[in-house]
Amino acid sequence: MKGIRFNEFIKKHCRDNFLSYVIVIFFICTGVVLGIYTVLYMDDFSKQELKSYINSFLSIGKIDIPYEELFIKTFINNFMILVLIWLLGLTVIGVPFTLIISLVKGFTLGFTTVFFISEIGGKSIAIIFLTTIIPNIIYTLMLIVASVLSIQFSMSLLKDKGSWRNKLLTNIGRYTILFVIIIGITMLGVAYETFVSPNFIKLFN
Repeated sequence: MKGIRFNEFIKKHCRDNFLSYVIVIFFICTGVVLGIYTVLYMDDFSKQELKSYINSFLSIGKIDIPYEELFIKTFINNFMILVLIWLLGLTVIGVPFTLIISLVKGFTLGFTTVFFISEIGGKSIAIIFLTTIIPNIIYTLMLIVASVLSIQFSMSLLKDKGSWRNKLLTNIGRYTILFVIIIGITMLGVAYETFVSPNFIKLFN
């Protein structure tokens, strides 16, 4: 029964927020396209600088990996983004800023992926998929859900809903719990990126 109720909740949530999902995904895709075009029109000096960074990234497989430090740093980066989106949802002007975050995330994803492929050859596809794409699928999905929840909450603050406002603290609590769940799922991506990705890099060194 609980499984059926959860499925119904998900379906209703998607139906009620379909337009928000479309808009958020559109901004992410726009960011991806902008990232791709940025790589295509970069000057040689900038490309060389980034290629040096990539080489240092790939060399991680040849050194002792500070797993704990890497996990904390990666978690904080993702945690801060989600907390910012959560905070924006508590304001009536948070929607455009939430969409900007989605745009930037898409840009980063598109830029990184295409630059890796264009600069380090055929084996980069396997490296990117195993080390970058898999955790970023989790990050991006959670970012989409978090952004939609933030937009939904922010829009609810704008609408004149007496019963909704009377239960404001309860609604904030539910909203926060959903973000805690999102952060928990995001940690799976962080764990993969920290403990699995570096070991895949070793296979290509």
